[in-house]
Amino acid sequence: MINDRRINVLIITALILLIPHAVYADSSWYWVSETRPFDILPFVSIGTILIEVMWIRNATRMKELGKVVFVVVVANLVSFVAPYVIDYLSMSWYGSFFDVIDSSPIFTVNVGFLLLTLVVEIPIVYNLLKKCVANKKMLMWHTLYANVATTVMVVIVERLICSGSWI
Repeated sequence: MINDRRINVLIITALILLIPHAVYADSSWYWVSETRPFDILPFVSIGTILIEVMWIRNATRMKELGKVVFVVVVANLVSFVAPYVIDYLSMSWYGSFFDVIDSSPIFTVNVGFLLLTLVVEIPIVYNLLKKCVANKKMLMWHTLYANVATTVMVVIVERLICSGSWI
């Protein structure tokens, strides 16, 4: 019961932090900072992968570090690339991939990203590592915890480094 409360508090806190505060219709977005979320993607990806690998490996006591690294890298590649692909496909009429990224008011990480991450990463990590752990339930829960924690971390980093405004 205490674990359920912790999970609920963690999820609610993450969702509150990730919900956009204002919406402006019929406006144009421009990035005030020279740094865009896409620019910091390699750095936050590396940090995310390191944290998730260590978290999952230590929590599940897995011996195969190489396999954990490989699986977490693959899962993160899928979840970090997906928002950009979705954004580009929805705005491909605007121009090239980089034109869309430069003019899009989308931070890489938000509530939708968290949900996408959970839907994508948990099944990938769980299904590829479940044979390597004694407690499959612990693997699933710690994969969820690690992803929520790293998603919140990236939200904070993106909002501190990248800023934009509606005209």
